[in-house]
This record gives sequence, structure tokens and C-alpha cells, in this order.
Amino acid sequence: MESVLKSRYSRAQLKEGCKYYQVKDNQRTFVGTFVRSYSMGSGDGMTIHAEFLRKGKPYRVDEEMWGYVDGHGLSWYEETD
Repeated sequence: MESVLKSRYSRAQLKEGCKYYQVKDNQRTFVGTFVRSYSMGSGDGMTIHAEFLRKGKPYRVDEEMWGYVDGHGLSWYEETD
């Protein structure tokens, strides 16, 4: 359980200025250069928001922080060059 919580929280620990792909449901999507992330709410209702610059325009990913225990429907990020 600890590793599940750690992986969920790590989505808020991206490196500023680095480029990322979002991986969700076995699909990779380029989201851009990371700007910042923040969370809102608390407990089971917490949401996470990640902001990127993609093609010079702001792009934001909003989703639940915790979701299902098996991670279904939640994303994570892969750093790219």
C-alpha cells in the first residue's frame, strides 16, 4: 500500500523545466514542459493539477489524486529529452 501512495504522490513531484509524457491507460501523450503542480481539497476528494507549456501555450492536467487502489484511470509522467 505504501508504494501505491508514494507513486500517486510522485505525480506532484515533477522537475520544473523538464519535458514529460503523460501515461494513462497504456497511452503516452506529450504534455510539454513542466511549470508547476498543486493539489486542492483533502482526503478522498483531493485533486491534483499539473501545468505545462506545450507549443508555447499553457496546458493543464486535472485529475483525482487517489482514485482506485489498482490505479485504474490515473496517470503518471515519464521524463523525455
